This record gives sequence, structure tokens and C-alpha cells, in this order.
Amino acid sequence: MKKWRVASTRRRLSYTPYYIILGKFGIAILLAILAKQVTHGNWTISLWSGIAGNVDNFLCHTIAYGLTDGLMASQRISAPCDRVP
Repeated sequence: MKKWRVASTRRRLSYTPYYIILGKFGIAILLAILAKQVTHGNWTISLWSGIAGNVDNFLCHTIAYGLTDGLMASQRISAPCDRVP
């Protein structure tokens, strides 16, 4: 059986890190905007909206991590990750 590494310093809401929740919220907003463009456009708009959706996925999670754990990490004492036996 694999031993998983547990990050005990991440702030969580019911085992889900805050940056995941915030990132998914940003993705939902921007995908709603892109979906409206797809319904009123042709196939090239659909293609570019798909590419923008993939870039959006990365950017939303990166920004959310920076806002929740990245920028606030300097305000907490960082502890080493625990190993699960």
C-alpha cells in the first residue's frame, strides 16, 4: 500500500483546501462567460473558447493558491509535512 504525504499546513474546509474551492469558483464564472460566446459564434469562436477555458483552469487555481496559501504562508509558522504510516 502506498504511503501518502499529508500537507498538515494547508487550511481546509472538510478536507478540501481553500485554494481548490476558490479556484473552482473562478472557473465557474469564466466558463459561464465563455459558454455564452460559444452559443452565439461559429466553430472558430468555439475553438478559441476551449483554449481559453484550459488557460482559465490553470490561472484560476494559480491565483487562488497565491491568495490563500501562497501569500498567507509568510504569516504562519510552516511545519513539515507529516508522513502517514
